[in-house]
Amino acid sequence: PVKVEMDQKGCVFVPRVVIVPAGGTVEFLNSDRLLHNLHSASNENATFNRTQPRGRVIPVTFSKPEIVQMNCDLHSWMRAWVVVADHPFYALSNDAGEFVLPNVPSGKYVLQIWQETLGTTSREVTVGADDARVTVELKAPR
Repeated sequence: PVKVEMDQKGCVFVPRVVIVPAGGTVEFLNSDRLLHNLHSASNENATFNRTQPRGRVIPVTFSKPEIVQMNCDLHSWMRAWVVVADHPFYALSNDAGEFVLPNVPSGKYVLQIWQETLGTTSREVTVGADDARVTVELKAPR
């Protein structure tokens, strides 16, 4: 099973977004001296709201695909996301907004791109013997 870590450090979640496959586990850490809590907002996975003192690791397994918002109720600005994927082809973009999905078999796919403010955008992509390149421009509403 896949395990990833999300820490609470400097009163922010680090990283802000993690991706796990369905059945994967996120190990939530608290590296701050302050008390935090983990409060999930989800539709498909069980919700939870647990206090987390410094040093306590809270492992949570997410069984169903969805995007789960994580909050710390003690510090209202703290927000993060756990993306639970239903397939093995996923990636986080780098600081330039680029990502690579290695080893995708040839075929037609629907590429879904999610951004916390702008939501989900989809594009049809055909993968052949050569690299498939797609450019998607996301625009903020005015």
